[in-house]
Amino acid sequence: MSVMCLGLSHRTAPLAVRERLYIGKPELPGAAAMVRRIKGVDEAVVVSTCNRIELYLAGAGGPGAVRHVRSAVIRLLAKTRGVPARALGHSAYLVSDLEAVRHLIEVAAGLDSQVVGEAQILSQVREAHEAAMGAGATGPVLNGVFNRALAAAKRVRTETEIGRLPASVASVAVDLAERIFGELSGRSVLLVGTGETAELVALTLVERGALPLLVASGRHLDRARAIARRSGGEALELSSVADRLPEVDVVIAATSAREPVLRRDDVAGAMRARRARPLFLVDLGVPRNIEAGAGDLADVYLYDLDDLKAVADGNLKRREEWAGPAREIVGAEAAECLAWLDSLGAVPVIRDLQKWGEDRRREVMARAGRRVRDLPPGTREEVEYLTKALVAKLLHHPIVKLRESGGGSFGELVRRLFRLP
Repeated sequence: MSVMCLGLSHRTAPLAVRERLYIGKPELPGAAAMVRRIKGVDEAVVVSTCNRIELYLAGAGGPGAVRHVRSAVIRLLAKTRGVPARALGHSAYLVSDLEAVRHLIEVAAGLDSQVVGEAQILSQVREAHEAAMGAGATGPVLNGVFNRALAAAKRVRTETEIGRLPASVASVAVDLAERIFGELSGRSVLLVGTGETAELVALTLVERGALPLLVASGRHLDRARAIARRSGGEALELSSVADRLPEVDVVIAATSAREPVLRRDDVAGAMRARRARPLFLVDLGVPRNIEAGAGDLADVYLYDLDDLKAVADGNLKRREEWAGPAREIVGAEAAECLAWLDSLGAVPVIRDLQKWGEDRRREVMARAGRRVRDLPPGTREEVEYLTKALVAKLLHHPIVKLRESGGGSFGELVRRLFRLP
C-alpha cells in the first residue's frame, strides 16, 4: 500500500487555474467518493483551499500503478472542472510515501502556505478528512496518516515560533492597503463576505484604525450585522454593494461565490461619481469575487491572491528562519508515520500468528480436559492467565520483528514456519 499526494498549489499554478479547480466545502464528500472510484485508489481525501487543490490517495504501490493513478486523476479533474489535461499535467506535482506524509504535515502546519504560518489551513485539512470519512472514502491507512499529520501540525504550532506568527492572508491584505494609503486611520472600508477570512480582515481593519466598516452579505445578513457591530459600522445586502462604492476608499471581497459579486461595469459607474478619487480593491475569493477587468479602469487598483504573494514574501526570510525548528519536528513525525505505515504490511501475518498461538493453547487446554475443569474457580482462572501469558511471551519476538520488517519476505518465512494460511 502506497500513500500519494497529487496536487497543484500557489507554487505551481496561477490563480486562473486554481479557481477553476476549487471545490467548495459542500462538494468535498462527493469529490472524495468520486476519486475513490478510480481503479487503483483504495482511499481518498480531497483538500481544496484558496491556494491549493490536493488529492491524498492510498492504493497499490509501484511505478506502474502510480503512473496510472496520476493519469486517471488528471483526466477526472480535466473532465469535471473544465481545465485542459495538458495544463494540469504541467502544473501538477506528485509525491509519495515519506514525501507525501511530510508534505501533508507541512501543509497542515501552515509551512507550505502562501503566507507562512497562517492558521486557517489546519482546520481546513481536518474538515477535508472528516468530509472524506463521512463519504466512506477513507480507511485505516489515510485515517491513520491524517490523524498523525494533524497531531504533528498542532505540535509544530505549539512548540515553535510559527504558531505565534500574526501572518494570515487577511493581515497581508490589510498591510497592502496601508502601503497604498500610508495608514488606514480615517479610511472607509467596504467588506464583502462574512466567512472566517472576512472576520479576520474585519478584526485587523479595526485594529489598524479604519472607519466603521460597511459589511455586505448575500445569505448571512445576521453575520454581517454582528461583524459590523464590532466596529460601529453598517450591514448591507449584497445587491446594494455597487451603490455604496462611491463613498469608500477600500473594498475587500472574501466570499465563496461561484461568480463575481462585483462587475467591471459596477466599478466603472462608481468611478464616474468619484471624480478621479482612487479606489483600492482586494479580491481574496477563489473563484475571484471581482471581475478582473475592473483593474483596467483608471484610478482603480485591483489586487488578487497572486498579487498578495509579493507582500507576503517581504517577511519571508524571517519566517523561514523560524520555520527551521518546525521542519525538524515535521521530519521526525513523518518518519514515525512512515514506520507505522510500513508496519501495516505485517498486520495480517501478526493477526494469523496470534490466532495460531491461541488455537494451540486451546487445544492443550482441551486435552487437559477434566484435570482443568475440576480445579477450583480461582485456580482455573490462574491457569488461563498463565497459558495466555506464555503464548504471548513465546510469540513476542517474532511479532516485534514482523512489525520492524513490515511483513515482506520475513512475513512469508513466518507463514511457512508456523504453517499459517
